[in-house]
Amino acid sequence: MARRRGVAAAVAAAATSPALVAAVSLMALGLKSRYCDKCCIHKPARTHHCKVCKRCILKMDHHCVWINNCVGYTNYKAFIICVLNATIGSLYSSVIFVCDLLRTEHDFGIHYVKIIHILAGVVLFSLCLTIGSLLCWHIYLICHNMTTIEIMGPNVFCWLCPTATGHLKDGTEFQNTNN
Repeated sequence: MARRRGVAAAVAAAATSPALVAAVSLMALGLKSRYCDKCCIHKPARTHHCKVCKRCILKMDHHCVWINNCVGYTNYKAFIICVLNATIGSLYSSVIFVCDLLRTEHDFGIHYVKIIHILAGVVLFSLCLTIGSLLCWHIYLICHNMTTIEIMGPNVFCWLCPTATGHLKDGTEFQNTNN
């Protein structure tokens, strides 16, 4: 009987407001509202609202500050190619840097030139490691048909703190797949 009232409430809400079915009625049916309050549109599954772009993005992965755009369904391939090219470029630069160090005998003479050379190498290798890790992460996501938001949760600040409460719980319990 209670389910019948929930269905009646959903039908009544749909009849009174054709653009919006009340979230309370959907909750009575056990369904989640797929309506974006900010864009005022119905959104398909795996769609998230970007606060920076102020629009809903289908299969949104993240908002990338480096390309000043959201990475989602329509541009994910271009993003992966961009990250792949950046990884290849940084690896190539690292190989050239190491080959230059091994082939030529450097007489730095001035002490600060040697320090600059060492700092450039450290920056280059850390860049290579960072971009390579980003590429590996997105290859993992592609293989599992997931997005960063679906794995880490919608709150970007909680990505850095595994003990934060919410999507990741308290960080001490993990899903057991050996059932």
